[in-house]
Amino acid sequence: MEKNKIRNYVLQKRNAMSSEDKVAASKLITHALIESQYFKEAKKIGCYMSNAHEVNTKYLNQAILESKKLLYLPKIKSNNQMDFVACDKKTIYLKNKYGILESIDNNIVNVKSIDLIIVPLVAFDSDRNRIGMGGGYYDRKFHYLKKSDKKSSFLGIAFNCQFYEKIQSDSWDVSLTNIITETGFIH
Repeated sequence: MEKNKIRNYVLQKRNAMSSEDKVAASKLITHALIESQYFKEAKKIGCYMSNAHEVNTKYLNQAILESKKLLYLPKIKSNNQMDFVACDKKTIYLKNKYGILESIDNNIVNVKSIDLIIVPLVAFDSDRNRIGMGGGYYDRKFHYLKKSDKKSSFLGIAFNCQFYEKIQSDSWDVSLTNIITETGFIH
């Protein structure tokens, strides 16, 4: 099945989850992640600001800041690219063109210095392939991971219902290191 059809199919399943189920699952995912070696060994963590239907990253971003690790969040640029900017408890956010909160500051970091990158996704398979929203922002930004000696961990977080049996990988797609759902890690 082509990616757009998979995306639409999985989005319907994800969007059908109740708010209560999403909150409960998001807390389980956050707990599993902060107890993982990925988190414990990372000093610099890239994450994202979730929308209403995604795994809620509010808990995760709080945990990152409370653990005294450095938090970096995406900021969309006008040329369909994105940067990651340093954020802390005092950061002020405004909604971007997609309605996603992002920092008003421009403390841009070189993404190659980030130890752990936590990425949103719409669908995933057991081979650690992912489908995002279709903009290609993450694949463009982290393409260097396909050929880099320094391997930052590139983790997807998702609900179990976002699993899809087989996703065709394209040459520009960056595979995930692992995926965490409310029932744990996918290996």
